[in-house]
Amino acid sequence: TDDTGNVVWQAETDIKRQVVSEEVSEQIRAMMENNVGHTGTSNDLDYHGCASAYVAGYRIGGKSGTGEQLDWKGAYKYRPDGDYRKAISFAAILPADDPEILVLVMMDDPRWIIDSASQIVAPVTGNIISQIAPYLGIERDSSYDSNGSVEVPNAIGTRWTSAQVK
Repeated sequence: TDDTGNVVWQAETDIKRQVVSEEVSEQIRAMMENNVGHTGTSNDLDYHGCASAYVAGYRIGGKSGTGEQLDWKGAYKYRPDGDYRKAISFAAILPADDPEILVLVMMDDPRWIIDSASQIVAPVTGNIISQIAPYLGIERDSSYDSNGSVEVPNAIGTRWTSAQVK
């Protein structure tokens, strides 16, 4: 689009074949949405591995990835500390039930104590989505909002072994 919002050019779609069935696609999207963590059945968040990509009001599906890097000879690349060099990524779709947007965040060899994609690049992805979804006019769904509170049992004065059960 140009500065005034007029469409200047639109790519044509040339569909060659359907790679997966609609049923399989629906199952994959549901698993990706479950991975980000909001079930959509209540105002509570169901935290999973990539809950840090969750943005209140949006159905987001996502998948993290971590891979060891190889050099041009096919041997593992190592850091000076002896650990493998890694590449991490997080791919998110929005809305999860009928994707319009794909966001992919990748990082080459993170040098933190934790090098998990779900803890490093998933929150970055959530931040990007929180900025671009309103800009692109993707409607929020209040049934996917978090109420921001969680009921925690009172375990003051309780031994830690008993507190775990509460």
